Amino acid sequence: MSTTPLLRCTRNRRCPICGRTDWCSVGEDGATAICMRIGDGARRQTRNGGYLHVLRESDYHPVACTRRVAVPAAPMLALAERVRWWEQCLTLARREAYAESLGVDPAALGVYAVGWAREYGAYSHPMLDHAGRIVGVRLRNTDGRKWSVRGGHEGIFAPRRWPPMDSTWYVVEGASDALAGYSVGLDCIGRPSCTGGAQTLARMVREHRPSRIVVVADGDTPGMAGAERLAHILMLFCGDVRILTPPPPAKDLRAWVQAGATAAHIEAAAEAALKKKYNVRGEQK
Repeated sequence: MSTTPLLRCTRNRRCPICGRTDWCSVGEDGATAICMRIGDGARRQTRNGGYLHVLRESDYHPVACTRRVAVPAAPMLALAERVRWWEQCLTLARREAYAESLGVDPAALGVYAVGWAREYGAYSHPMLDHAGRIVGVRLRNTDGRKWSVRGGHEGIFAPRRWPPMDSTWYVVEGASDALAGYSVGLDCIGRPSCTGGAQTLARMVREHRPSRIVVVADGDTPGMAGAERLAHILMLFCGDVRILTPPPPAKDLRAWVQAGATAAHIEAAAEAALKKKYNVRGEQK
């Protein structure tokens, strides 16, 4: 890019792309700008998570920079704004194609704020903290590869509105399982992995007090072990915690739903599952 210095945007020098006064930078000669919010029309993404925009082609010379310029990394508020922008980038056609590939209801993608991160060539799944704030983003490309956006940290996959306090919460593993459960009418919250999200879930349960929690474990050894550990924690805040494993050959909730399971089937299996409880020695059983 141009060798002219980058200047931080201020109230007197707004970003020419998004019009905001912070986080972005503009070239001293006015030929380029790095916007931390808008990637549409950008030449490329920069190392700090922003987007390089060329304002005057005649003055743009893509040569190696002779001067290092410290541009601040995008804070978490910028990440939340990127999530909202990616939601807008998810076209109806792409939404339906992604929902079909996962075997879920396309409406579920909107409920969980799924978007299209064009610069990554992947679908975006925001991760939330116990208060519903975006703290990270999990990406999934069309080949099924998953990774996280740099600058965030682990959270849970939850709907825009928390499930009702008097409902049964189904805690599943992964964003796609949460989408599948919601598609058949369940109140689902997804863990980022079979061991992740325990502290966030504990704070949610402590504050919202659901009447029942069903931890849906993947049908493998790590999945079952992670479900047992999570149930042990959630029992401190909820009097009815159960563990449910999808019947073979389904390995997880999404596969179970794809095999034809309805909310009635899953709820009946949850009702039949044993309630977790402690014995007199304080051990879980």
